[in-house]
Amino acid sequence: MQQQSFDAIFENGVFRPLADFQLTEGQTVKLIIESESMKKTKGFPTTGIIAKLTANPIVIPNFHSLTREEANERW
Repeated sequence: MQQQSFDAIFENGVFRPLADFQLTEGQTVKLIIESESMKKTKGFPTTGIIAKLTANPIVIPNFHSLTREEANERW
């Protein structure tokens, strides 16, 4: 499965893309909704062990975290 990412606006019950993308007419797709308001309500806790780790992350030399695409890649 090939993935594409693009911004869209939800108007009159329809998602309207803000950019061109490569799909054929009638093609079935899977949408994952991530809105700006959802991003604002999520976050790390301000107290407890997660807050301490977030404020003082463990540094591992030569470690490169996965991109979102790599983390969600399926073989």
